[in-house]
Amino acid sequence: MRLSAKIFLCTITVIAIALSMMGYLMIGGSFENAIAREQQRGLEEYQLLKFSLQSGMLSAYEGGTLTRESLLALAMQNAEAAPSGDMTAVFDEEGIAVFSTFPENYIYRGLYEADDTGLLYFIEEYEDRFLFVVTSSFSQSDMKVSFYVAKDITTVMTEKKQMVSGFVLIYIVVLLISSGILFAFSQILTNPIRKLMRMSRRISKGKYDERVEIRGQDEIGELAESFNRMAITVEDKMNELTLNAQQKEDFVGNFAHELKTPLTSVIGYADMIYQKELPKEKVHEAAGYIVNEGMRLEALAHKMMELIVMNRTDFMLIEMRADELLKDVEDTLMPMMQQKGIALSVSADRAYIRIEFDLFKTLLLNIADNASKADSTQITISGTYSMGKYRIRIIDNGRGMPEEQLNRITEAFYMIDKSRSRKQHGAGLGLAIAKKIADIHGTELQFRSSIGAGTTVQVELPAVLAEDDDEA
Repeated sequence: MRLSAKIFLCTITVIAIALSMMGYLMIGGSFENAIAREQQRGLEEYQLLKFSLQSGMLSAYEGGTLTRESLLALAMQNAEAAPSGDMTAVFDEEGIAVFSTFPENYIYRGLYEADDTGLLYFIEEYEDRFLFVVTSSFSQSDMKVSFYVAKDITTVMTEKKQMVSGFVLIYIVVLLISSGILFAFSQILTNPIRKLMRMSRRISKGKYDERVEIRGQDEIGELAESFNRMAITVEDKMNELTLNAQQKEDFVGNFAHELKTPLTSVIGYADMIYQKELPKEKVHEAAGYIVNEGMRLEALAHKMMELIVMNRTDFMLIEMRADELLKDVEDTLMPMMQQKGIALSVSADRAYIRIEFDLFKTLLLNIADNASKADSTQITISGTYSMGKYRIRIIDNGRGMPEEQLNRITEAFYMIDKSRSRKQHGAGLGLAIAKKIADIHGTELQFRSSIGAGTTVQVELPAVLAEDDDEA
């Protein structure tokens, strides 16, 4: 059963019960009061008629004329004095009627059941009338008689029936009107809940941006507010899941891009061995580089997967010479820079830094790769030590970037010049990965750039001077 129907039925039931009780109490109370008044009036009339009959019998007895005939005359006189509509009867001690104004077929109940000190009275229905009957027996001047009086109270009973009929009519009209009003109210009260139901069905079908608009500070308003908060949370979670799925999908499709720079160097050294006659030492050096770089790329593939897909951040940092790191970066970049006709210059102070070698080298290669795509003709990589800090700067003389876009270039898939980046096989992942690697090392990427004046990227790490160097 729907909530609106439950509200309607429960409320109309309460109203029906309340109206019934009210009618019962009002009509019952009014009827009882009317009956009590008629009984009091009937008893008073009975006492007056009885007193008149006793007085007449006493006078006749003192005059020596109290006989059955005189009792008949007194009873007839008493009946004439009775109020209009009242019926009287007098019986001798044998229960034989001396005089009676009752119909012949009337059955006298309670005759001689009351003693000399009490009255017997009751209400009975006779034919189409209701009678209030009072009777008692008494002895007067050695004669025992029974006096019987009936007062017609049909009017009171008729009024009760009219009151009941009127109440039933009013009861039905009030219930019908109340039913219409309650039905409308139940629909109004449950309308917000129906809105919530419709909205929940729309959200279940994927429309996560839907919200329910319900005004009010009652419980339904609070429920709507809670529902909207839940919908916002669901939408955020779905957007997060969609974004994560898209990022992982794009990562798989573009992961090869992250390996392009070191693979270019490997191919360059391999081509050098294949096409040129080199001294044995140079061949050995190039082959060793290819082997070392291949092993590093194998390890890097797993680390990049853990970094990007699994969001791992607890990589082990080891201490190593910064100048050796930059020399390794120079060797990796040189074939690609020569292929593009870019002059590469590397200088480094000797100091110790703590890094994850494969990831940090990837960070520097990504920044240098971005610099090579900015129409640069010269790239400078420098490492300087100062007051316990080691600053690595990668400076190019390329086209630069607008200052207002510097805060967004580390966002995943963000590309300033999308058409140029696509032509150069860019995916916008390089600096996003570089930022993650910087976070792992407890540092950040700092950018300074302007249109036509190139770009400078700086990363700073805690460092210790090598023992054979002077203090900076």
